[in-house]
Amino acid sequence: MGHDGTIPDVGNNDPSMVPAASTSDVSQFPDKGSLSAHLYNATIAGLYEHRFMCLSQYSMFRAYVQNASLMGLAFELFANDESVSPWTIYNPFPEPSAGLPYHLHPTDLQLRTYHHPYLDVIASPFLRDNILIATLSEEQEDQLCMDLHSNGSITVWGSQPWSSMGWEVSQDFADRWGGILDAETIRSSDFWRMERGESPLVIQLPTSE
Repeated sequence: MGHDGTIPDVGNNDPSMVPAASTSDVSQFPDKGSLSAHLYNATIAGLYEHRFMCLSQYSMFRAYVQNASLMGLAFELFANDESVSPWTIYNPFPEPSAGLPYHLHPTDLQLRTYHHPYLDVIASPFLRDNILIATLSEEQEDQLCMDLHSNGSITVWGSQPWSSMGWEVSQDFADRWGGILDAETIRSSDFWRMERGESPLVIQLPTSE
């Protein structure tokens, strides 16, 4: 329970909505050091070494795998730097299923913009849009993906990884990417920090030259 007496909606209200994710579907192995390698190691290969994971790593891996499964994203997509999300009008995109949680529904900007499917499994639609709006360079996007999957950068609390209220970003992540963080992710992160008696995130917004 939070300090204001509220409890974020991160419980397991409908366990049937979480399909079992299989790691046997991956037939491609990305080149070491590529964007795909970081995504593959975070979402698939890392599951094989779960004995060596800390809590934040495990929660992050579980969130990506479950969200990808809910969206019907084949794991092979994450093993290719050139993959384009099926959730774009240029493919054309599939209609969201009736059981797809609201937060994972693609935004209008996602549907209009070519993007890698790593973006689709992020819970907050506002954060997804902010990443697209930022028009990151290839080098910046590689760094963002590495930071998203780094130990301790993201912790996903509760049993509903598709709910952005369970997502917490670290202060180190906020220091590097404060310009793309949305209010929903900051609010959720501050809630979990306050539960541990920590101060809210300090967000340093980029200054104009």
